[in-house]
Amino acid sequence: MVKKYFFSVLLTLPLLGSSQNNGCIDSVSFNQFYPSTFNTPVSVGAGFYFTPQRDAFDNLYTSGGSGSGFNNGYWSIIKFDVNNQLVWYKNYKEDIFLTFRGGGNIYDIEPNGNLVFADNIGNPANPGSSWNLISKTDNAGNFLWSRTIKHGTNPDITGALGFPKTNDNGELFAIGRYFDNREEPIVVAFDAAGGLKWNKRYKHITVPKFHLTGTSVTVENNNSIAVAIQYYYNADIITDPAAKPGFQIFKVNTTDGSITNQISFMYYNDIAGNNAHTTTLQKINYDPVTKRFLLCSAGGSGGGNCVLSLFDENLNHLKTRLVSTSAIFSPRKRTIGKHNEICLIRDYQGPVQSFHYTTIDNELNLVSQKYINLAALGFPPKNFEVDVSYKKNGMLSFQVGTYGGSATQYFYIQDQSPFYNNINTCVGKDSLVYSELPIYTQTVANPLIEESGITPLTITNNFPDFPPVEFPLPKTLLCKETSICDTIKLLGTKYHCMSNPLDSFKIYRNPLCLRKTNWQTDTNYIKILSQSDTALHVEYKQPYRGKIKVSFGGCTLTDSIDIEVYAAQTSVNIGNDTMHCPGKTITLKAGKNFRTYQWQDGSSKDSLVAAQPGRYSIIVTDSCGNVFKDTLLINPFDVILKADFAKRICPADTAVIILPNQLYNYSWLPVTTATLQNFTWRLFPSVSTIYSITGERLPGCTVSDTVLINVKPNCIPDYIYFPNAFTPNNNGLNDTWKPGFNGQLLLYELIIYNRYGQAVFKSSDPTQGWDGRLKNSKNPLTGSYVWSCKYQFAGKVMEQEQGTFILIR
Repeated sequence: MVKKYFFSVLLTLPLLGSSQNNGCIDSVSFNQFYPSTFNTPVSVGAGFYFTPQRDAFDNLYTSGGSGSGFNNGYWSIIKFDVNNQLVWYKNYKEDIFLTFRGGGNIYDIEPNGNLVFADNIGNPANPGSSWNLISKTDNAGNFLWSRTIKHGTNPDITGALGFPKTNDNGELFAIGRYFDNREEPIVVAFDAAGGLKWNKRYKHITVPKFHLTGTSVTVENNNSIAVAIQYYYNADIITDPAAKPGFQIFKVNTTDGSITNQISFMYYNDIAGNNAHTTTLQKINYDPVTKRFLLCSAGGSGGGNCVLSLFDENLNHLKTRLVSTSAIFSPRKRTIGKHNEICLIRDYQGPVQSFHYTTIDNELNLVSQKYINLAALGFPPKNFEVDVSYKKNGMLSFQVGTYGGSATQYFYIQDQSPFYNNINTCVGKDSLVYSELPIYTQTVANPLIEESGITPLTITNNFPDFPPVEFPLPKTLLCKETSICDTIKLLGTKYHCMSNPLDSFKIYRNPLCLRKTNWQTDTNYIKILSQSDTALHVEYKQPYRGKIKVSFGGCTLTDSIDIEVYAAQTSVNIGNDTMHCPGKTITLKAGKNFRTYQWQDGSSKDSLVAAQPGRYSIIVTDSCGNVFKDTLLINPFDVILKADFAKRICPADTAVIILPNQLYNYSWLPVTTATLQNFTWRLFPSVSTIYSITGERLPGCTVSDTVLINVKPNCIPDYIYFPNAFTPNNNGLNDTWKPGFNGQLLLYELIIYNRYGQAVFKSSDPTQGWDGRLKNSKNPLTGSYVWSCKYQFAGKVMEQEQGTFILIR
């Protein structure tokens, strides 16, 4: 076998990627609505009352107050279309001395477009307590029903329901608690017409000192809702080191409020579960597409931490993320989209009106963090609130509203993508504020929750006394940029060598595209050294076959290149010289780690099937440009197996055949009448028998033959007999000493020795015997003699025997 190699330079050509598809064409804009009498609701404690919502057609609805003065104000609902154009602006008269007090803040939108509102209204008889208001309008702002809900036993009892959610049937579910039994949450179900369907309280009986601290509800489907509660137990105050803080999610049947499934769990800062993580419940949400529940809570140092957990539809825990920031950047709002998209918002009141936002996808990955300078966009120095809604195309729509005593207010809608580049103040600047910290979720067996009866309620109608008033709301476009992401072409090389692990890729993109370039690599094999919107520089960690992919953030437009990264080869080996096995082929393999192959017959695959003896050679080139050669010889088969046995034998005789010693792993049939030792095959047939014999020359390479052993019936087998005495007295009987035999002797040699070791007789003729006389002696000498004889019968191996006999006179 001959092996050679040499090195040559590999020329690589740039490859264009594939998989082009439709892109994203959208715009970022900042729209001002002014002058206005719309007064944005502000946050109070842990409650956030500015909650704009989008329907299935991307229409935007928001609610708040208009005008100034308590008795002279209006409750407002505003509708904008998908292009942020005002559709209508309706205002209902608020007057505490009249029946109607207002519909509250919008919390949900039904599939048919009906709007759901809720609010707490003051109890005139007892300012320390409040009542609950839940209302529903159609998508034109016309009231369908409005209900005031009070504790049925005592209207002065503090506590109420809120945060209502609806299902596809129009049924509405609200959650809360009353302070006559503040440890038991209450869920109330209304039918589509606003009639009370059922109300249920739920309690814990499995743990001591149980304390309820927060509640939230979401709709799974028409048959099921899910309730989240926050609790602590084993202590009377949560700051007690013995307190065990946790959360519970339980599913409730929408027909009767019965519990169908539940799970309790706690958060810990260490994997051993010794350091509990305390956080405050914000919201539970269900995404019908991924069929996952999202639980959002907040807290930690300065309130800046946000804990997010995903559960499947059976309430099995999937994953938890803890994102954290410093106290000065603590978010004021945490908004969850319909498909579990999360946005954390922090506004900064003061000379520089601005806000920071962080988006997190429904896999709990940090997507984008930006800082928006509202003052630089012309925002006035007024107090404001910010909320966000998600459009179906992935765009974020920020609603910024001012509030205060003045009748003239401002309202802004800012559309942008979380994947836009950091290019101007309209888009905002990238700002790294949040980072991920370790957190551990452990389920616990207790506490368990069960039904606990009902809470008496008094429900009355609360309807407007006067028709709504339309107010104008002029619009000014302050900032707009169009993003056209319709082209993306990835350029790079397909083959690469680990001897130079550095590589680069570039893209061509439409210069009007504002979205960030999203490079996708397998980080198990590829280390990203640097990246920009047009170039990617990497270092390969090890050989790899896969793809480099590129896309625009939040856009389906993609491109990719298949790459193959090879380690430099040192040689090619198609095997050692070998032998051609009759009737078989040999597959010569060069291995799959080369780029080109050329065999002696011109074929270019990585293997070759050899069917004949001869010289075989190959030339290969690896991906690093190295060229290697190898050659082997396949020799003709050099052994013939012939098992001839021409002689006939007797029934008790043995047939002996000498086999080639170049073969091994002999086998034969039948196996019961033959043996093999030292390449000598002995056969013991009692009747004429055909034997087959097979031997291997190389592993898997066999040759075979057959032989017929003829057995003569009624015959005397070969034998030789040596007598132990004779009487050479010339009486004609036993006068000479010689063996008796039957059969054909091919070899015979007899020697007789006297007692002194002297040879006294030799013969190669089995018919010739010794008459007892020594040289120059006339008379035989009596005594004991030693004989030795070599002989071989036809068809048998040579044998040698020796013994003694006595000469008697």
